[in-house]
Amino acid sequence: MVEHYNKKIFMKKINVVDLDNTLIPFDSFRLYAINKIKSGNIGIIKYSILRKLRLISAADYKRSVLLHTKLLDNTEEIDRIMVNILNSINQNVLKIIDEHSDNETINILCSASPDAYVKKVAKHLHWIGYGSYFNDKDFYHMWGENKLQFIETRYPSSEYIYNFAISDTNCDLELLMMFKKYKIVK
Repeated sequence: MVEHYNKKIFMKKINVVDLDNTLIPFDSFRLYAINKIKSGNIGIIKYSILRKLRLISAADYKRSVLLHTKLLDNTEEIDRIMVNILNSINQNVLKIIDEHSDNETINILCSASPDAYVKKVAKHLHWIGYGSYFNDKDFYHMWGENKLQFIETRYPSSEYIYNFAISDTNCDLELLMMFKKYKIVK
């Protein structure tokens, strides 16, 4: 039968890369929120206190900050964040990713930070990017189990070779372990 060919020959490899504290040495969304607090944004101060007291989840905090600041409608602010990220990329991490990539590899930047700037950073690197996003009024927090399910759904292992993944957190460990090789950076 013709169907007995080795399907893996035709499958593309994917690498999944975390952004915050991995590709860059800081949490980009946290820096954004801190800058809003320093500028005296009362709404963000209130949400930050609620988060610090664990009265709201990380996802609810992120959703609230994004809605309150209207970041997703502010292309100038998004571009400023993107430039800061691009200027802060850890070249050693980028080298590790390059070592696990070839011309056929799809590099995917996957982050809990907002999709609005994650996509732009990825595009600049000639990668694909996914971050936390709004789907109508629902907020999808690209973190932990959600990140794992997103990659499995968008890039099923029946169609892609899970080549390499890199992150800074054990929250991504289940995702990382799906790949042939992975690295947790400190």
